[in-house]
Amino acid sequence: MNSYTKSLHQLLWSQLAGVFGLFIWAWAATLGLQAQTTILSEGFEGDFPGAWSVGDANSSGTPAYWDDVRDDFGGEGARSGSWKGYCAGVGYAGNSANPSYLNSMSAYMSRNINLSGYSSATLTFWYKIPSIESGNYDKLRVYIGSSVIWEGSTPQTSWTQVSLNLNAYLGATRTLKFEFYSDDSGTAEGAYLDDIVVAGNPILPRITVVKPGAGERVVAGQSYTIEWQAENIPAPIWKFALNKSTVHQYPIFPSNIRQVSAGVWRADWAVPAGQAAGCDYDLWVKDDSTGVDDHSELFCIQAGPSRGIRWQQVNTGVAPGARSDFGLAWDGARNEAVLFGGGIHGAVWQQLGDTWVWREGGWRQLSPGRAPAPRRTHGMAYDTVRQRVVLYGGTLDAFGGSGSNETWEWDGVNWTLRSGVGAPTVQHHVRLVYDEARRRVVLFGGYQLDETWTYDGNRWTREQPAQSPPPLIYHALAYDRARQRVVLFGGGGGGGMSNETWEWDGRNWERKSPAVRPAARGLHTLVYSEAFGGCVLFGGYPAEGQYLNDAWVWDGTEWRQLSGEVRPPERVAHGMVANPGGQLLLFGGGGPAISFFSDTWIGEPDWLPPARITVVKPGARERVVAGQSYTIEWQAENIPAPIWKFALNKGTVHQYPIFPSNIRQVSPGVWRADWAVPAGQAAGCDYDLWVKDDSTGVDDHSELFCIGNNPPRLFIRHLPNQGVEIVVNGSPGASYRIEVAHNFKETRWVELGLVTLDPAGQGHLLDTDAPEVKWRFYRARLALDGARPGINILKPGFMEKLVPGRTYRIEWRAGNISNPNWKFALNKSTVHQYPIFPSNIRQVSAGVWRADWAVPAGQAAGCDYDLWVKDDSTGVDDHSELFCIQAGPSRGIRWQQVNTGVAPGARSDFGLAWDGARNEAVLFGGGIHEAVWQQLGDTWVWREGGWRQLSPGRSPAPRRTHGMAYDTVRQRVVLYGGTLDAYGFTESDETWEWDGANWTVRSGVGAPTARQNVVLAYDEARRKVVLFGGLHSLLRELNETWTYDGSRWTREQPAQSPPPLVYHALAYDRARQRVVLFGGGGGGGMSNETWEWDGRNWERRSPAVRPAARGMHTLVYSEAFGGCVLFGGYPAEGQYLNDAWVWDGTEWRQSISDLHPPERVAHSMIASYTDGTIILYGGYRITGGPDRSDFFNDTWIATAMH
Repeated sequence: MNSYTKSLHQLLWSQLAGVFGLFIWAWAATLGLQAQTTILSEGFEGDFPGAWSVGDANSSGTPAYWDDVRDDFGGEGARSGSWKGYCAGVGYAGNSANPSYLNSMSAYMSRNINLSGYSSATLTFWYKIPSIESGNYDKLRVYIGSSVIWEGSTPQTSWTQVSLNLNAYLGATRTLKFEFYSDDSGTAEGAYLDDIVVAGNPILPRITVVKPGAGERVVAGQSYTIEWQAENIPAPIWKFALNKSTVHQYPIFPSNIRQVSAGVWRADWAVPAGQAAGCDYDLWVKDDSTGVDDHSELFCIQAGPSRGIRWQQVNTGVAPGARSDFGLAWDGARNEAVLFGGGIHGAVWQQLGDTWVWREGGWRQLSPGRAPAPRRTHGMAYDTVRQRVVLYGGTLDAFGGSGSNETWEWDGVNWTLRSGVGAPTVQHHVRLVYDEARRRVVLFGGYQLDETWTYDGNRWTREQPAQSPPPLIYHALAYDRARQRVVLFGGGGGGGMSNETWEWDGRNWERKSPAVRPAARGLHTLVYSEAFGGCVLFGGYPAEGQYLNDAWVWDGTEWRQLSGEVRPPERVAHGMVANPGGQLLLFGGGGPAISFFSDTWIGEPDWLPPARITVVKPGARERVVAGQSYTIEWQAENIPAPIWKFALNKGTVHQYPIFPSNIRQVSPGVWRADWAVPAGQAAGCDYDLWVKDDSTGVDDHSELFCIGNNPPRLFIRHLPNQGVEIVVNGSPGASYRIEVAHNFKETRWVELGLVTLDPAGQGHLLDTDAPEVKWRFYRARLALDGARPGINILKPGFMEKLVPGRTYRIEWRAGNISNPNWKFALNKSTVHQYPIFPSNIRQVSAGVWRADWAVPAGQAAGCDYDLWVKDDSTGVDDHSELFCIQAGPSRGIRWQQVNTGVAPGARSDFGLAWDGARNEAVLFGGGIHEAVWQQLGDTWVWREGGWRQLSPGRSPAPRRTHGMAYDTVRQRVVLYGGTLDAYGFTESDETWEWDGANWTVRSGVGAPTARQNVVLAYDEARRKVVLFGGLHSLLRELNETWTYDGSRWTREQPAQSPPPLVYHALAYDRARQRVVLFGGGGGGGMSNETWEWDGRNWERRSPAVRPAARGMHTLVYSEAFGGCVLFGGYPAEGQYLNDAWVWDGTEWRQSISDLHPPERVAHSMIASYTDGTIILYGGYRITGGPDRSDFFNDTWIATAMH
């Protein structure tokens, strides 16, 4: 690393030299140049011509052509190695010391290169022309096919490199040819070639899961169509898995996997009938042939309708004694049911005071040090936030004269009496439930009361709802987790038992009025179960001496009775809870003739055969004509007595109901109806038809289809080895002229031909020239002929790049539209996103219109945008070609020092990461140097403009030069490695994780070799922490790539890697899904190379402009800056930098600033996930000693200046 021994990091080596005689570093490798994929490499060191064809195409002269010659041939030397190519290596005149080419030569060397499967390609070569005939007569030329892409005809006495872009020739096998041409007079030494390289960036395979969509609801027990897009995967081997809470749960095996169109795949998935409900599912699709994968957006699985309930009595051996009126709650933290107290009646009531838990299929009595007094008719509920079971009230004596207003809490070990929390009025027959959305225990009613009380863990509060149920006793409460409502059913007052249903939303009670409801009753139970899809009711009594054992479920809309061949005996005053899987646990209660139960029952859903609807017609992109009649068709399964409803939707929003006529079943499961499409229906291709059966509640949407006054629509379909087929739909018998553009950069349109639509309203044209172009960039449109209304959008053009915050000119042509009423929308991924309102709309010439559009400053970047222009007076519209909106370049960086008061002390080499779950920065450790290095082990967080020190129960040992990165999926900060002593002898291979409250060491994760100077970045696309390089055992820099998925470290085996590095920087570019590496050092000093990791390989990037070589700098991705921001570092001994640069994936751009932090190294910098603001802290700059005064403890904030 040159002679940087006076820097603070290199001070270590001078210390070691005095003690151990250690003077030098042993560097393992040097920096190198290698493209991502080498397509061709010719250095003339092997057997030439090999795959090259060589010869002289000019038969009028003496043959002379290319051959390899030794480096001393002509006295010119090779560019590298011992051999080079010479234009007249065969047939030259003169001698090997003074060769010359001949007259009338067309010497060539040519070979095929396959440019298929690359997104970009470059040809580089070195040439030398010591002498050549003057006058531009003799030339060295380079061809691709028959096209000359470069030529040289002047002397170049030193080796000169040429780099040529081959992107125009991608997608096929091309012929590369080097030619030396001479006329019939005058000769000289001619041309030499060496180090010919063709390199390309392969088109990466990609998968995008389309369905299930974000928040979409999938019903357990029913079949569902999965859809995904695949790019550059010629022979896929599909695998699928269902994940819950981002954890791989289990593989699934969809059926009928099929490719429905180019790059679009579908499969049918039977959702398991018993699948737990939840909205934290995602679907994972992987191709084993390429290793690429994708996760869907989070979607919901909701419980399917259960036909009934399957009860099973459990013989547990030990169990609580027979009783009724006890408390029972499910303790989620300890995954067990807790039972307390109750009563049994002999001559009089006897109160009980024992505590039991149900866990893993059995009961166990506990003996807490303190417990509530024996009681019955109390209430119990589990506080999921505070992880406590709350008990309130109850009857303390045999006659009900003595009631309790105590509040007790159970923590899994002991009961604790809460004093000073207030108390509700009610004491007997208490009903409690925990409202998770509002984080409060809810109490309603009791003997002759209609009061609503809530308890937040600190105090009881009487609520004042606008309306309430009447005074009730013997009612039941449950919390519906899916709908975030407290549900109340039944109970009694002075007029007997009730069958009313009420719901509490945290502010008010609402009375529900379902058409069907259970019989009036009291002393029943009600509990929410995801498995049953709602709140399950069991038992109770409707009047004195009558007992029930029926079961019902409330889904928020209706009550549905659950059948069951076996069921518990009729009972009242029992207890029932549901475990996390929705399984019911029922115990005890009272029965006829003052009998009591001590039996335990388990209840599970008995699933219905799934009801299902599939809309068949209208089909995808089918055209329906306004003012005409159309036949709808759909399929129905397991719907014995359907009640059909229909609606027409536009843009996925339910717009209005429709009423088809002649609804009929044409065969088993197949239905049809006739629909008169309204004559004035607005035109568009974003319609879908919704069909629902009210008897089961199932529904389906058709594919998107088109409605219009039959204006023509055009579609393009690639026919391999034939061309491109243009399909036009419209009015039968109409004729249209078709225009095409063969190249996506071409602005000139040419007419392909005339198409006349058949009686079905469809016509076809085949463009056989299309195989000669890259068909995915092929464009076609209807020519404006003046006979009918039409629109052609001219700008934005295909893949044109627009920058947020700037104004652009929209341009379109309009034909036969006399009084236009323009509308505009910006679409992303073909979905209408939002209307836009361009200004200065004007007609600039006959049929040509323009408008000015200010692209919103915060518009998300992407290349899947299109612009939609519509004329409301005629209903015609058009979409532009796909174009790009890119992150706006920042003009510079605005730095501001923040005086925070309390702050971490001065330090360098610490870890800093942005914790997105808690929206704060986390800092750990670092070092400061006085006589020797001192390692630090404190934990700090930056939040809302200030620093705060934390005191976790456990922490890593003090250290410096470790790495930290935030795992966005698992919501943990990961820490690895570092230096543990003053001299760098002791390195760590520990992996620690921070969860926002505590540090946890991860054992058994297969860590990399212990190392210091660790840099980490989290690769969100691959869901892994990435580590590259670092320093091991003081003397060895590393070029290993490791990844950590939260369970295990894995050493990756990329085809190529950066050289061994230390003091480099990593950042994850979220927009481009690449890990970016810049700088660092090896044996040859500091580097200014840029590398990128795509999850499988490293690619060296070669921008024209780049920052100065450096180490110990920082690099962080910020959306606000439009890329990865670099700051500071050192280029060589005693030099320090404070410049800032931004890498956008294509080029480095320096960010100017009037004010900036002082020069420094070994600092840390992160960016907020919310707004991209950058936070910089600490580091050092040696001015003398070094000593403590060389270290910084300042905090700086940076924002982008656009």
